[in-house]
Amino acid sequence: MAEREPERGATAHGASRAEQAPGKPSDLPRGSSREILKRTFREYKADNLPDLAAALTYYAILAIFPALLALVSIVACWASRQPSPLPTTSPAWHLVPSAPR
Repeated sequence: MAEREPERGATAHGASRAEQAPGKPSDLPRGSSREILKRTFREYKADNLPDLAAALTYYAILAIFPALLALVSIVACWASRQPSPLPTTSPAWHLVPSAPR
């Protein structure tokens, strides 16, 4: 029977990483910071984070301009103290049937 891999967050001996983690950075053995950076970079690449970050940035930039356009339009409508130069309801009155007599 094949041996099962430990669950994420657990070691091969069954103890969780939190139980084996040092209390503070000074408790880490020498040279472990290099291993931490290597593991962090591997996880970063394995989780496909560069592509996710690029997609998030792309869609955020695409969303900025329509949002600004909508915001400026709404503010312009509210800030305008003059009535609208375009008639809004008068052209539609001839389409509505008159009240029954």
